[in-house]
Amino acid sequence: MKYLGTIAGLLMILGAYGHTFQGWPYFAEALESADSSLVRGVGNAWYLGSVALISFAVMVLFESMHAFRGESVSRTTVGTIALAFVLFSFLHLYRSGIITTFAFFLITGLLTSALLLSPRPKSNTEIS
Repeated sequence: MKYLGTIAGLLMILGAYGHTFQGWPYFAEALESADSSLVRGVGNAWYLGSVALISFAVMVLFESMHAFRGESVSRTTVGTIALAFVLFSFLHLYRSGIITTFAFFLITGLLTSALLLSPRPKSNTEIS
């Protein structure tokens, strides 16, 4: 299960790269006739999405590192990110019908959720 979280984090980084360097140029060109301040505003929001993807990736990779060490994984952090990716995948499918993006977010969310299955370390304060 530990490896699946690492794979999810790496996929998020790849997704952020694609989002920034492949997605935005396509949409910027499509917005060519729009007001320049609108394009800048949408571009800033677009890049914020890329920063969010990288931030999620870093959190998932750190939680994977905790799992590798046998330490406790933050179930709130991992669960929130996994749920966000899974819910967004279905929202995106519903709104756009683009199956590849749906698959990316669904698979990444499910891989992230695998960290929730990491065993919890035994507490030193437990009475045997």
